[in-house]
Amino acid sequence: MLTIYENKKFEEQTYSDLNEAAEVMQSLVNAFNNLNLGDVQPNELGLLAINPQRLYDDRLAKIEIPQGFRRDKYLEIMDLPDLTDVLRLKSQYRRYERYGAGFFDYKGGKISVNASKAKQMAEMHTVSVDESSPAYKPVKRLLDAMHILNEVNDMADGELIRSHTVNLDGLCMELTTVRDHVHYHAKIKPYKIKELIRKLERKHVATVKNL
Repeated sequence: MLTIYENKKFEEQTYSDLNEAAEVMQSLVNAFNNLNLGDVQPNELGLLAINPQRLYDDRLAKIEIPQGFRRDKYLEIMDLPDLTDVLRLKSQYRRYERYGAGFFDYKGGKISVNASKAKQMAEMHTVSVDESSPAYKPVKRLLDAMHILNEVNDMADGELIRSHTVNLDGLCMELTTVRDHVHYHAKIKPYKIKELIRKLERKHVATVKNL
C-alpha cells in the first residue's frame, strides 16, 4: 500500500470526537432507560439523539389504560417521568449530530464506537493506492517526478521554479513556499490524486471489459 497523503490531525480529532460522542450517547441512553418506560432499542438510537420527545411520546402511547378511562385524561392524573435530564443531554449531543447512530454499537445497554465506521470516517482525507491497483505504478512515478523536481530545484537554489504562478494543476500538484517563503516546492493535491486514481482504475476496468 502506497500512502500518498494523511491528515493525522483530522484523524486524531475524529477519534476524540467519536469517543466523546459515545460517552454522551451512553448518558442519554441511561437517562431515558431510567424513565422506566422501556429500554432504548438499537433501532431507536437515532431518534433518541435527534428527537427524544417523540420517543417519549411513543412510549406513553403504549401505556395500558384501565378500561373506562380516556387516555388523555388518565395521563393527566398520572405521575409521568420527567424528561428534563434527557432533553439536557440531547442538547449536549447536538455538537456530535454529524455522527449518526451507525457510528455506534449498542448491546446490553452499552454504547461503544464502531471501529470500522470510525476508521472510515477518520481516514476520509487519506489518499492511498494498493500495489495491485492499475493506478499504482503511474501514480508512484508521478510522485517520484515531484520529488526529483523539488530536489533539482533545491540544487539550483530555487532557480528552477521561480514563480508561484507556475501551473501544476494538470499534474495534480500545487506550489508551496519553503526557505523563508522565497523558495518553492511542488506538493500533491490530495483530491486531484484521488480523481486520477479513480480515472486510471475505471479506464483499466473498461479496457478489461472490452477485451
